[in-house]
Amino acid sequence: MSAWLEPGAAAAPRRHLAMLAACPYLFVGDARRCGLGVFTVRPIRSGSVIVADEDGTLRQRAVPLARALAQGWDRRHDLFQLDHDLFLPPRGCFDDLFNHCCEPSGGWRITAAGARFVAIRDIAAGEELTYDYSCHLLDDEAMACACEAPGCRGVIGPFAGLPAPLRERYRRLGVISAALRRRCA
Repeated sequence: MSAWLEPGAAAAPRRHLAMLAACPYLFVGDARRCGLGVFTVRPIRSGSVIVADEDGTLRQRAVPLARALAQGWDRRHDLFQLDHDLFLPPRGCFDDLFNHCCEPSGGWRITAAGARFVAIRDIAAGEELTYDYSCHLLDDEAMACACEAPGCRGVIGPFAGLPAPLRERYRRLGVISAALRRRCA
């Protein structure tokens, strides 16, 4: 069944529009290497919250991997790993279009109410908003990376496979999944 036809789904487009309206300086554009991406028209300072999705529905939207795969989602391209065997499928909102980069501009902080995309360095006007997918990969899955950053690792793999100083930096910034935070505690 389409999400547009499910009970309560009529409110979803309004929530998506409200989230986008709160970020008028963001736009969806051509991320030449991987389709579409999210960009900023103005500079953003390190530490700034860029997007806040804190309507309390994040965990309710998450599903076990087997269910997501049965619904036709591709683990490598469609799903965001929230916790052990808990994945967020796309929902048709612009935050589905944040791409990976080995030298990211931001990261997702999971909060009690949802998630925030936070700048982890200063971001220039016109720059794409990206995060390191490895910050939310718990399993040994790996995929080829095409981010073209000077420090590209060539492979997007689990957090445990990142160099120790990078893992520590992401941990300090608070942009790793809750399950990874528990492991690092």
